[in-house]
Amino acid sequence: MTVIKMVAIELDDVALTIQADDDRPPAIDPAVALVRKSGIVVGRDALMRSRLEPRRLHDRFWQDLSNDALPRPHPAGLTTADLAHAHIENAWRKAALPASEVLLVVPGDLSSSKLGLALGVARAADIPVCGLVDLGLAASVDRGIIGQALHLEIYRHRAVATILEKHDQKLCRRNVLWEGSVGMTDLFARWARWISEQFVSCTRFDPLDRADSEQELWNNLNGWLSEIRRNGGARLSFPAGKLVHEIDISEQVLAETVRQSYDVLQSLVESASLDLSTVQLVLGPRAAGLPGLLPRLIRPGMKAPIALPVAAGAAAALRYAGSIVSNGEELPLVIELDTGGSWRSPVARPPVQPAASSVGGLPSHVVHRGLAHKIGPHGLVIGREPSAEQPHLVLTGDAAGVSRSHCSLRLDGAALLVEDHSRYGTFLNERMLDGPAELAAGDHLRLGSPGIILHLIEVVSKDGPP
Repeated sequence: MTVIKMVAIELDDVALTIQADDDRPPAIDPAVALVRKSGIVVGRDALMRSRLEPRRLHDRFWQDLSNDALPRPHPAGLTTADLAHAHIENAWRKAALPASEVLLVVPGDLSSSKLGLALGVARAADIPVCGLVDLGLAASVDRGIIGQALHLEIYRHRAVATILEKHDQKLCRRNVLWEGSVGMTDLFARWARWISEQFVSCTRFDPLDRADSEQELWNNLNGWLSEIRRNGGARLSFPAGKLVHEIDISEQVLAETVRQSYDVLQSLVESASLDLSTVQLVLGPRAAGLPGLLPRLIRPGMKAPIALPVAAGAAAALRYAGSIVSNGEELPLVIELDTGGSWRSPVARPPVQPAASSVGGLPSHVVHRGLAHKIGPHGLVIGREPSAEQPHLVLTGDAAGVSRSHCSLRLDGAALLVEDHSRYGTFLNERMLDGPAELAAGDHLRLGSPGIILHLIEVVSKDGPP
């Protein structure tokens, strides 16, 4: 059996693209969920029924990643983080890659709080993440860029332009621009409606008349668009009962149906304020695959645009693992790569040791937002929601990465122990807990990623400990 040492995962709101460090093709799992009473269906199984069960469909959970409960009719307490966890856990299980180290390759517009929560979700799915890198940077690093470059990719609900600059042998991310009015979902919906109208006009058959034929139309759409893009047009066939309906579609006409959206993408590229006659335009696989988009972006004298293959960012991340892997639990997002070398051995990381407390007495209080909360004989439950059964500390403010009942403090003889109950981790002095750990005054806890910091203190009166 082939030994897989490292895996890279491109994580975005269209799909998870999982690439191993061998010659096998990437595994791609669509970022779609169906929320049913019987449970959550994710990935390709959900996508293939998304038009049959539109009211149960959720496809924004990676973009809207949060611990806030979704509104009705979703089940009480269900969050987008729960859906993201179900998705990445399912995709990782199906990929069946027993890697010891995993790199996450993420779009540059992901906020620090969402990035931290995504990291926590991945780790909660037992994925051994050891490094984070910007997707636009990784995908462009081996493309012979001189001077400036602009990486453009279209995601499910937005478009992202990453501005890159080569200086000496280092390729650096300089800025990230995004546009929320254009995305793959909107483009596909417009094309689905227009193609359906052409079937009605030419054959009197309406694919959108029934849910099952609408689902079939959406299942065929990606393949049709690829053929149209590749050949400048295509004859589309749609079996219906004993009949097969056919229409001819040209790339030019298809592109005209989304002209306003392409205008927005063109404006996004131009808003980067780069000299488009000298800048290198790099198109992600989805942007490169949009029929008729490339001619709209080319300018006289511009360098030939580079169209990237699927999983380009993940594959490059594996080649540059030595510059991406980080020691410890804190993983900075890499936005600069040295192009002087490629296949580098990953940095050896020390094994995680059991959490060690600072030297100090038994903590009597935990400090949150400047207020000291007493730890009584019955301990303390800490999280985003109050406990009906035990004394509790409800955390306020930005609680990204913090669970409803995140961890608990309890007295055990002469010791105070902390125990993690969360999906996203509790860190004692920046080391993730893997079981109960003893606390001492002077320790600090970080709940989640990026998380909330709590300090353990011992309040001593003039006559001695309280």
